[in-house]
Parts: sequence; structure tokens; C-alpha cells
Amino acid sequence: MSDTLAILVGGGPAPGINGVIASGTPVKTTALGIDDAALIQSSGGSFLRTSRTNPAKDPATLDRTIRSLETLGVRYLICIGGDDTTFGAARIAEQTKGRIGVATVPKTIDNDLAGTEVTFGFNTAVQTATEAIDRLGTTAESHHLVMVCEVMGRNAGWIATEAGIAGGAAEILVPEVRFNLDDVCA
Repeated sequence: MSDTLAILVGGGPAPGINGVIASGTPVKTTALGIDDAALIQSSGGSFLRTSRTNPAKDPATLDRTIRSLETLGVRYLICIGGDDTTFGAARIAEQTKGRIGVATVPKTIDNDLAGTEVTFGFNTAVQTATEAIDRLGTTAESHHLVMVCEVMGRNAGWIATEAGIAGGAAEILVPEVRFNLDDVCA
């Protein structure tokens, strides 16, 4: 087996993906070279594209994925993604029993991966949400309105909490804490 390194991106968008791809690009490679990495590092999105497909959810698909990686001579796999991608990477590592070295890079704006303090993409999401809340606040104040701002985060309230505090929100509702809408309105 060769020492081929493969990089995959899973899940939703987050700032910094291309920087991770560029930093994982070896000096010599046939598919993606160091010159390519320098060009993509400052680009938005994901140079490699992304997918929300998790082959580990189906044993047959997982086996087919591992066979493909081994056929391509992949010895090392870097998986850039959130909880679903991390789950898939762990299954590949378990199934290959060291034949393929697997590393994950925690990427999720939700900031909800165990074992991480801050995932890349989270700070930019908070900054963007805070700017939006600031703009909503001035509009609400000038028209004597109450504004509601919903942010991403799926099952984690980190973006809502940090952006809400920074934006001076009167109430911050997070998925981790049950609330009664009547109480919030009162």
C-alpha cells in the first residue's frame, strides 16, 4: 500500500475549510500539490466540495467505501467535519484496524463536538450573528418593536448564547433548556 493521503469534507459549510485542506496537502502529490494549496487557502467554501452522506450508517456502504480507499492506495485519511463526519471516521478507523490511519478535524459552526473547546467556523458564525443582531436592534429601537432572531446551531445553543449576550438580547432561548412561550412573552 502506498502512503497516499486522502482528505474529505463532510457536513455543512464553515469558514476555514480550505486552510485545513491546504495545511494537510503534502509537498508532493499527483492530485493536489503545494501550489494548488496556496491558491485555495484563502478561498471561501470547500475546494473539495462537501457531502452530507455518511457511509457508516449502512454496513454495505461502509464496506464499499473502505474497499475504494484501499483500492486507491489510501494509507492516511483526514476527515474534516462535525459529529456525523467524526462518527463515520471512527467507524472507518475501527474497521480498517490500522491499515488506514484516520484523523478528524472538528468543523462545525454549532460548536457541539465532545472533546473540543472551540471548533473552527464557530467564531465566525457568532460574529456574523452578532452583526445581524446589532442591525436588528437599531431597527427595533427606532420603531419600538420587538425582534426575534433565530440562528443556526441545531441542538446546541452556543451561537445563540454568545451572539445574544454580545447583542444585548432580552431573552436567549437555547435548545438545551425547555421554555414556555407565554412566559417568554410576559
